[in-house]
Amino acid sequence: MANTNICELAYTGDVSQLKKLVEADETLIHKTDDSKRVALHWAALGGSVELTDFLLRRGTFIDVTDDSGWTPLMLASSAGKIDVVKFLLSKKAAVNVMNGTKQSPLHYACSKDHTEIVDLLLNNDANPNTRDNYGATPLHRAASKGNVKVTERLLCDKHINVNLADSEGNTPLHLACMENRVETASLLVKHGAKLNLLNKDEKRPSDVAEAGLCKTLQRLSEK
Repeated sequence: MANTNICELAYTGDVSQLKKLVEADETLIHKTDDSKRVALHWAALGGSVELTDFLLRRGTFIDVTDDSGWTPLMLASSAGKIDVVKFLLSKKAAVNVMNGTKQSPLHYACSKDHTEIVDLLLNNDANPNTRDNYGATPLHRAASKGNVKVTERLLCDKHINVNLADSEGNTPLHLACMENRVETASLLVKHGAKLNLLNKDEKRPSDVAEAGLCKTLQRLSEK
């Protein structure tokens, strides 16, 4: 049977058929598809805890990477598969692993607005200040997309640095202001984000904010 078929079975959650194939040929768990993903990647992405457990018990490395550096935990975090995320974390999956673009599971969970997964990752020592290839942190992602609950959760983490700048010199507040994300921008200011930091274009967050938002943030900063 083609390698891609076991990956398809893992993704669709066909437990009985996949187990039958693996019991007949143990090497199938290590076979890859065109993206160098093994069955465990697809089981995690599809949300099957049962198959994820089975494949780990059969010897698949929990932090196996595809050709872009994605691990099963990263895929499950991005796809919102909270039960698989819980299970992988309970089995000590690497929480701060980064893929080829230096994005972590937390980056993806924050981008996709998966608040419960963000909470799980942070509670398992995910670094909220990790930077991707563009210098962006998970907070940059959440703030720019207007993901309010995720932003709130990140700001509650004792390790968070609210004023980190990306490769363009933009802080999360710069990005929130650029996108007119009133709620996330307000939260950032309430938690110490500075209105006067310059990016590489010598622009402050207040310079790139719409007039109404700028006034709101000025008031908040004066409290």
